[in-house]
Amino acid sequence: MKHKLKTILFIGLALIALFGMTGCPNAAGGGGDALADKTENVEGIQFTMKGIAAVTNGKIGHADQEHNGERTVSLTAYHIGQTEVTQDLWEAVMGDNPSAFSGGSNPPASGETQGVRPVERVNWYSAIAFCNKLSLKLGRAPVYSVTVGGTPVDFESFTISQIPTTDNAEWNNVQADWSVNGFRLPTEAEWEWAAQDGSARRKWAGANDESALASCAWYRANGGDKTHAAGKKGANAFGLSDMSGNVQEWCWDWYGDLTPGGGEDPTGEAVGTKRSVRGGSWKEDAANAACAFRSGLESFKAENTLGFRLVCRQQGKPFTGSYNKDTGTGQVGSVKFTMKKIDAVTNGTIGHRNQAAASTKNPPHKVNLSSYYLGETEVTQELYEAVMGNNPSFFDDSGNKMNALDEPVDTSIAAGEVQKNRPVENVNWYHALAFCNALTQKTGLGDDACVYWLDGHVYNTDDAGAKKVPEGRWSNKGFRLPTEAEWEWAAQGGSTRHKWAGTDTESALTGYAWYESNSGNKTHEVKKKNANAFGLYDMSGNIYEWCWDGFVNQTPAGGLTDPLGAESDSYKVCRGGSYQSEKKFNACALRSVNSPEFFLTPDMSTGIRLACGAMTPSGRHTVRFSAEGGRIEANINGNRFYSGDTAFTGQKVWFHAYAEDSDYELKNWTNNGTVIAEATSDSYGHTVTADADIKVTFIKKSDPIIRFSVDGGHGTLKAIVKGKEISSGEQVPLWSNVHFIAKPESGYTVDGWTKNGDSVNGTHLGYNYSATENADVRVRFKVKTYTVRFGAEGGGTVSATVDGSPISSPYEAVKGTQIVFSAMPDTYYRLKEWTCDGSIVSTETPYTYTVGTKAVNIKALFDVNRARVSFTANENGSGSVKAYINGSPISSGSLVEHGKEILFIGWPGFRKAIDKWECDGSVLTETGVDPQYRHTVTAPVDGQPLNVKVYFSEADNTKTFTAAGVNFKMILINPAVDGTVGSNNISDNNEHEVSLSTYYIADTEVTQELWEKVMSENPSHYNNPDDPARKNRPVENVTWVRAVLFCNILTEEAGLGESECVYWCNGHTYGINDILDGKDPEMKMGKRGFRLPTEAEWEWAAQDGSLRYTWAGTNDKSRLIDYAWYISNSDEKTHQVKKTFSNTNHLYDMSGNVKEWCWDRYGKSTPAGGTNPTGPVDGEERTLRGGDYFDFDSEVTCADRGHLTPDVKYKGLGLRVVKRP
Repeated sequence: MKHKLKTILFIGLALIALFGMTGCPNAAGGGGDALADKTENVEGIQFTMKGIAAVTNGKIGHADQEHNGERTVSLTAYHIGQTEVTQDLWEAVMGDNPSAFSGGSNPPASGETQGVRPVERVNWYSAIAFCNKLSLKLGRAPVYSVTVGGTPVDFESFTISQIPTTDNAEWNNVQADWSVNGFRLPTEAEWEWAAQDGSARRKWAGANDESALASCAWYRANGGDKTHAAGKKGANAFGLSDMSGNVQEWCWDWYGDLTPGGGEDPTGEAVGTKRSVRGGSWKEDAANAACAFRSGLESFKAENTLGFRLVCRQQGKPFTGSYNKDTGTGQVGSVKFTMKKIDAVTNGTIGHRNQAAASTKNPPHKVNLSSYYLGETEVTQELYEAVMGNNPSFFDDSGNKMNALDEPVDTSIAAGEVQKNRPVENVNWYHALAFCNALTQKTGLGDDACVYWLDGHVYNTDDAGAKKVPEGRWSNKGFRLPTEAEWEWAAQGGSTRHKWAGTDTESALTGYAWYESNSGNKTHEVKKKNANAFGLYDMSGNIYEWCWDGFVNQTPAGGLTDPLGAESDSYKVCRGGSYQSEKKFNACALRSVNSPEFFLTPDMSTGIRLACGAMTPSGRHTVRFSAEGGRIEANINGNRFYSGDTAFTGQKVWFHAYAEDSDYELKNWTNNGTVIAEATSDSYGHTVTADADIKVTFIKKSDPIIRFSVDGGHGTLKAIVKGKEISSGEQVPLWSNVHFIAKPESGYTVDGWTKNGDSVNGTHLGYNYSATENADVRVRFKVKTYTVRFGAEGGGTVSATVDGSPISSPYEAVKGTQIVFSAMPDTYYRLKEWTCDGSIVSTETPYTYTVGTKAVNIKALFDVNRARVSFTANENGSGSVKAYINGSPISSGSLVEHGKEILFIGWPGFRKAIDKWECDGSVLTETGVDPQYRHTVTAPVDGQPLNVKVYFSEADNTKTFTAAGVNFKMILINPAVDGTVGSNNISDNNEHEVSLSTYYIADTEVTQELWEKVMSENPSHYNNPDDPARKNRPVENVTWVRAVLFCNILTEEAGLGESECVYWCNGHTYGINDILDGKDPEMKMGKRGFRLPTEAEWEWAAQDGSLRYTWAGTNDKSRLIDYAWYISNSDEKTHQVKKTFSNTNHLYDMSGNVKEWCWDRYGKSTPAGGTNPTGPVDGEERTLRGGDYFDFDSEVTCADRGHLTPDVKYKGLGLRVVKRP
């Protein structure tokens, strides 16, 4: 279309008046320095972008907006369109006009111009495409990238027919590069800040008072049911028109009902189902035109109220490359290049009679060539470096260099020439192909345009380095090497058939070519000689130029279309001769050959000339396709196929057609005008046999006929269209809303609806149908019932019957129906109560409910059974018993839920000990004399009795035991409640409280005599048979595991029996085999056998209980020698027991002589307190107490703690035993 120069205007006087009243919002709070406006021109259509300064902590949103509460944003400076995108601008970029208000039956208002009405009926996808295409036209970097079927969309060649009209996941996944300077849609934050006049925060764009809205907006009250020319209403303070009203405007953001997030340059949510639209339209009320009003539409929706406005960041990254297919001009960075168009050739002659007998064979023969472009010059060093980032050329103006024959060559530039404009050379065939693809990408043509591919990816420098040969996608329009036929036709000037490029005269050759006689043995700047008839330079001489064709020693075939030459990976054709060549080698028809990786390196005479343009090699056919009333896409084997591309004979092209909108339906498919009978759906597979022109046609659907009736009576059904009742069988306008109203008789309700036999609408009294096709709508009525739901909570089930027959939930019942509910508790549960809609109605089962006039929910609530727990001590007052659940005390007589664990603790009185435990009258044999008993409640019935009793007996102050004929004495330690142990001077044993049950502790360490009699061996270091006193010295050199084993054997030797052994392993008493297997013992505290003391038991006994002596028996360090054997008095050896004073508990040597093993694992922190503590559950080491004969006074205190692994033994390490009474 030809366009007249048009300028998008706004009402100047109104803008001046508005600025006069409000001041410039860019200078107000929240905005930075103003940006200059910028006017652009596309195909003669001008549009203006208004500068918006950067925003810091600006306020947008409004308290009266449910979906857009007030928030703070900071925005990078940007430009925004002075008006919406107009129909003229859209058509200049996209080539069509989708608008409903495009003239004809929808003319502009009087005095308005059609072309400056806003474009509408554009979906979000098409707005994205427009932004990219506009950016490319104006040399800016496109913001958006879309990948379809694994291939990036080429927006340069993109057409409107390729835009999705239904929801499309790949287009929804569009990526935006916010850093570039291209055009895009505004974010919601950018749109709203601009609309509200920045910090002025106006309600509408240009007004705060609804009475003034008509001066700055087209909306329902003044729009006249149509759009209006952009800029006809007053602009806001930023100079922006129509931001309230005229058309709604697409924004980038996904829409959500919640207030969007604020912050720096917010871009909305990451995912969603709708995109945001802003500003209201000619069709909407004033409320919807407010700056803060938000709504959303699906991305594929295109409505006559919906357009968009542009945004860009002028300061963003610029476009780095481009190519204009119409003019053949391209640019990479600042480097420009030109391609010359060569028209299509039919039966053109190439080759020469004087080449018929040449070794490279090129006699005259005919070719057919598609139109193509060829580089005006060879590729220069400057262009190659701009694309590839390096310059491989030998001739680099660096002076003398050695060539491949080790000869010096002058590489300097000739006088008056420019080095960067010399042709690139020393580029092998593989890297020449990689360069072509890289240039295609750099100029923004995209991967899809690249000609050379390998294993599904664009051929690249890595592939070139590996010397791989790609396949050519000849229908692609990116840059490539010329074929031999293309090169020769262009070089000879086409039908002029010059012998050399530009001349037939040998004497004139020096004016057209650099060769042996005039080159000075070096390359020269391009375009220094005359061009040939096609305006091409240096096609004879300067450097050889690679062609695509492989070389074999045979005449090229004639009569072919776009011949690709022979297939050879070993040799490739190069043409044109070079600065080194004799005249005959510069002839257009002379064929030369080179290895694709060069015969000699460096190769100073071979470079590149570019070609581009789709080819149709023989055996291929052109397939074109189009759509009427919709759009069409095509692929071959899943790869995108474009109209005008070529396909091989026998290949299958799959077409997929999409109606323009839901008003249209498929009419037919045609090929070259003939209807394709077998193509009856939206998809069609075409097998290529010849050139084809496939067309799909959609036609608008006819107005549907609506029929409706009642199935089975008991009510009526009527239908309303646009407020008027219609009769069954009437025709209604397509897409009109048909509102059906069902009216049941008294006592009846709707049972269901059907449309064309399919169930719809549930049981609602009304039904709305958007008339898209003929419809037969029916409604059924049924007797009115009320839903009764029932179930159970907790442990149990509910059943229900009506007239003795079981029913299930939910149950539909008429008024007055009696339903009998029965509750069945699970084991250990009971019925607590019945509720009806949450209110308690009964505690008995069964429960009868009479149906009323509402739906109800009946529930049986079940609760777990409880036990009545009583606990006592024997009646003589010799102790007490306490009970706990999860650490919290309970009182005797409490109700405790089934499954709960109760901890009972028996506390004997003075000189008393636990004798036994009973539960419900049975002795707890396994619990024995353990001070603790754990019981898990079992309550088959609620209130199940549970009686626990602990018995205490008298305990002697001292008790003598005999084992293997050796007597030993033990001292009773009375119970301790919250007794203090530990010392603030010991880092790993600070003061802490413990409670301990009654226990006996040996008055001395285990002697060598006792050990030897019990264990039949003596491990002690101080074990001199000649020493008569040795039997009373403490046993030492004992490991912890052997000490545990000794306790079990001692228990049996003392006549207490195996069952009273304290240490067990996997159901048997801990023994020597368990030690050898490396197993740990389990301690059963309820047994009466001998064992090692816990740390708490040892320390309480050593410190004389509440007396808290520092050393066992004294606080006076000067008297320590009377109570302990240690470094100061031991003569560095053990001594007989009972040779020092005892403590007040009558215990000897608890400080010094030998260290004594305890049960507890060692932890680095202060031991845990509490009741009868037994130490950590994990740890590799066991605890030692009391110190030995070789320790200092600080190491034999009652609170000092030692630790070793259980397998360690040494001559200062022994044990002392304890037991329950």
